[in-house]
Amino acid sequence: MEQRQLTGKWYLKKTFWGKYRVMVEVRSSKWDDPSYGHGGGSYSPERIFYEDARESDLIELGINCA
Repeated sequence: MEQRQLTGKWYLKKTFWGKYRVMVEVRSSKWDDPSYGHGGGSYSPERIFYEDARESDLIELGINCA
């Protein structure tokens, strides 16, 4: 199970072919259970990184790509 939350920061990344992609900053942590479901697991440390925006991210942030 992964927790994914947008931070609200975004930018346009120019591709090699001259087009643009929207990159959004995401705060994420993943469920880590080294005992394979036998209890004792916890969430991994929080990571913050940029990734390609999903359609739902654009709607949530109010970015109009028309």
